[in-house]
Order: sequence, then C-alpha cells, then structure tokens
Amino acid sequence: MDTEIDWNDVIKREARGMDDLDLGEVQEVTEDKVIVQRGIIDKDVFHLPKSQTKSYDGQVLRFNISEDELKKYEVESSPPSVTEQYLSTTDINSGGGSSGGIQIESDSTNLKDDPKL
Repeated sequence: MDTEIDWNDVIKREARGMDDLDLGEVQEVTEDKVIVQRGIIDKDVFHLPKSQTKSYDGQVLRFNISEDELKKYEVESSPPSVTEQYLSTTDINSGGGSSGGIQIESDSTNLKDDPKL
C-alpha cells in the first residue's frame, strides 16, 4: 500500500479504522508510522504503523485497526512542564504592535476646547 499513497497529502486528513472507527486527524508521518490525534480538549495520540494502512481516497486514510487494537498504539501524553507553560505565555510580545496592553490612539482634536471637560 505504501507505494500508492502520497504521504505528504495525508497530513491534517481524517483517519478511520475498522467499522468506521474515528482515529482522529493525521498530524505527522514518519518512515514507518502515522501519528494521529483524536479529541479537542482530551486529546489522545496514537502512533499507527503504516503497515496497517488499508486505503486513502484523498480525504480519509483508512486503517485495518479495531477499537481493541487501538489501545496498544496509544501514546501517553504528559501535561506541559511549568517552563513550557511559561514560555508559551511569554511569546505574546513577539509582534503585532500591541505589546500585550491597550493602545490609545492620539486624537487630533484639542480636548481643552471641549466644554464638558
């Protein structure tokens, strides 16, 4: 099956197992594995062997993997470290001009002339 699939094209495509089992979305392809991620909040990551690939129709990559077999391909994920969390929140000032705060635009009108002030 390996010669029939353009592995660059499967990234961000849907992955399905036997009986239309939802395997998630393809995140990455290595020499012998397809890495998929399922879920939005509680994310499950699976390293599926390319040898279990059944077909690809341009939209869905199908595998010969059942629900019971899927568990052996699951990768345990750990929460981000304190350092990773810190670094992910300190990149806010990397551009865009707002410097993370509120910007007040200058107004060409003279506020001293306003009788309400």
